[in-house]
Amino acid sequence: VAETADTAAAADITYLRDVKPIMDRVCARCHQVAGLAPSFADPAYVISIAPTIAAYVAEGRMPPPAPDATCRDYEGAEQLSLTDTEKATIAEWADAGGQLGVEPEVPSVPYIETLAPFDIEIAALTSYTPDFSTKENDYRCFALDLPNAENMWVTAFEPIIGNPAIVHHVVLYTLNDDAVVDTAPEGFACDGFSQPGWNFWFGWAPGGGPTQLPLGSAMRIEANQRVVLNMHYYGDATRTGESDQSGYGFKTQLEQPERAVVVSPLGTEHFRVPADDPEYQAEMDFKWPADYGTFHVQGVFPHMHLLGSAFSMTAGDDCAVGATPWNFHNQLSTFFKEDHAIEAGDKVNVTCTWDNSADSRYQYNDPPQDIEFGEETTNEMCYAFTYGWFEF
Repeated sequence: VAETADTAAAADITYLRDVKPIMDRVCARCHQVAGLAPSFADPAYVISIAPTIAAYVAEGRMPPPAPDATCRDYEGAEQLSLTDTEKATIAEWADAGGQLGVEPEVPSVPYIETLAPFDIEIAALTSYTPDFSTKENDYRCFALDLPNAENMWVTAFEPIIGNPAIVHHVVLYTLNDDAVVDTAPEGFACDGFSQPGWNFWFGWAPGGGPTQLPLGSAMRIEANQRVVLNMHYYGDATRTGESDQSGYGFKTQLEQPERAVVVSPLGTEHFRVPADDPEYQAEMDFKWPADYGTFHVQGVFPHMHLLGSAFSMTAGDDCAVGATPWNFHNQLSTFFKEDHAIEAGDKVNVTCTWDNSADSRYQYNDPPQDIEFGEETTNEMCYAFTYGWFEF
């Protein structure tokens, strides 16, 4: 009798009433028409892959691993993970045949976070078609002028990705007055690193979304600020002929904020990941100098590549970011709900772990090869792009 009752209860779980609200909250940021993954807009499609969805959830593959909010709580963490009850609901729904059900009177709405409309929006002046005929990585840079006629402050920013299937990352650099760059509308060939006179400003990688700086905080931009939009495309012969035209949108204000935010890239470039090593680590470890002043960390954008398996950052005796397992396809900025102060003498540590074994999920060499630091997807990186403000 108990088994029959359990079966009947599972059959009562429907997609429209019970499962869709869960997926709208956690899955829609990627599974949308313009997202990084197949759209879940059509219920019939979702139902057709119900067993696969349930299996991925049970294996912990979906939703993709995200930074641990118990390390340090951050904005939007609740949109990135499922509760045990929600996982059970999805499993029971799939096991009972994935029933559609009847849409409730107040249907759920997909959680698709965006800052649009923007105060300022920029994009490459022309679309670009990467060359994947002989290589997997293609870099293209576009020199642009922001359309602000006076000095302003950026309070939020969001990447506008034209073709997520081929965009590996987007980095935006501000330019010094004496920096010389090619201003041709079609852009110019470049690599993934800055050049003299280029200053890292923002970065996006797969899985990322809008960034809203904390209330009272903003980043300064000069009138008609010159910038370089640095595009990294990654694909193979199946993507030949695909084009992209990406950019950024900004929210701005004229008045000076209480806190002027800057970005400080922390990490290490001095490593060589040995072939066949399933748990190789490299780290940046130092004491915060007194003459730096107190740095109030507001957020961190961790960055590694395909072979990354874990990322951690500590400041003082406290955890700042914990991302184990690391997921290349879900690279998220963590903007803390409360600032974290790094003071003189505090130990700051950034540790990256890689799995370069033959069994590594995203292993791209057969057999595995030693991997060094570099900008290409088949190199590795270990960075914590750290946003915050100084107090002297």
